[in-house]
Order: sequence, then C-alpha cells, then structure tokens
Amino acid sequence: MTRIRIRNEFEQPLAVRLVFGFGVLLIIQLVMGCSATTSPEPNTSTSALIGQWRQTHIGIAGELKQCPTSLTAPGGGAIACGANDTVEFKRDGTFLASVSGLDIKVTGKWRLDGSTLLVTFTGPPEVAGTTTSAVVQFDQGSGRLTIKPTGAAMPTAAIYVRE
Repeated sequence: MTRIRIRNEFEQPLAVRLVFGFGVLLIIQLVMGCSATTSPEPNTSTSALIGQWRQTHIGIAGELKQCPTSLTAPGGGAIACGANDTVEFKRDGTFLASVSGLDIKVTGKWRLDGSTLLVTFTGPPEVAGTTTSAVVQFDQGSGRLTIKPTGAAMPTAAIYVRE
C-alpha cells in the first residue's frame, strides 16, 4: 500500500482516492489501470517485505517529496501521503494499511513474484476484489522500500522505511 491517497475530486471515486494511499501501499494502487480478476496466492517465503513499513516520500513525474505532503499531477488531480501512513505485510500473505487522518483500514492479500508485488484488496468494500501490481525495490543499505505502480498513466513512486 503504498501509500498514496488520490485527491482528484473530479475524476476518481472515493474508494480509489483511499486505496491509492496504500499505496498501499499502495500500495498498491487502483489508478494504475492494471486490474485483474484473479487473486494472488500468499507468498510466505518473502521475508524482505514482511513487517511494518511507514511511508516517508511520494513522487510523481520525477518530483519526490517527504510526507506529509501532496503533489499535483500534470493534467489535474493530486496524490498525497500523511505523516503516519503505514502498511504491514504479514507472513500469511495478508496486509493491513492505515491512512493518516482517516478511520479506514485497507486490507488484502499480497504476493511477491520476483520484483513484482501483486495485491488484491479485501476491504474497504468499495475496493474489495480489485487486483493491482507494482514493482518493488529494496535498498538494504538505507532500509528503504520503493513501490512503483505498473501500468500507470503517470509514473509514481512511494518510499517506505521499516518500522
């Protein structure tokens, strides 16, 4: 989850604005246009991703800012992250993302296939059943996790550190 919140009031429904913050992570993110109908199988052997992560930066079209912040996308819309946006990837292949300032928990299943993170959202109800993917990069030296949605019209990135 990534987690970047979409704040494009005119083009994106509320569910998309919330889940893109996962950015979950999303994490992990609905505006990428890379949806599928199949659910990823949990990957319990991927220890590098397992644990609690806090989002520290978001980026769009080459611009990177520290959270909390928002960025305006060329052509309209915006992405944002809060000071305490987090995602936890659990060993059983599930995840839980929390978005700062919102009483919403984003949940789902995850699987890491090489450097591709596949997630299927199970909640909130507005996004349940949606599957999306992103490329993940681990920087062992800095302890950073970078998530870049695949298939996005505009290149975006979310950076996390382990809690």
